[in-house]
Amino acid sequence: MSQPLSFQLIDTHAGGDVSRIVIGGIAPLPGASVREQMHYLRDDADGLRRLLLEEPYGIPEMSVDLIVPATDTAAAAGYIIMEVMGYP
Repeated sequence: MSQPLSFQLIDTHAGGDVSRIVIGGIAPLPGASVREQMHYLRDDADGLRRLLLEEPYGIPEMSVDLIVPATDTAAAAGYIIMEVMGYP
C-alpha cells in the first residue's frame, strides 16, 4: 500500500497577493543548481505545480514558492516560484 502525500505548507496573504510556501514534504529534486531543479519541475514533474495551484487546492491568482536547499554556499536557502502560467 502506498503512503499518502503530505506537504508542509504556509498560506499567506499580503497586500492582496495570495501565496503558498512549501517548506516540506518534497523529495530532493535532481539538479546541481536551483535553476536546474526548476527546469526539472517544469519539464518532468509539473504535476506538483498543478496540484498546488489548481482547484480544489489552489486558485489561479495564487503563487507557490517551493523552498529548496541552497546550492550556493553564500545562500541560506533557495526557492522556486510556481504560478498558474508556469515558472517565472
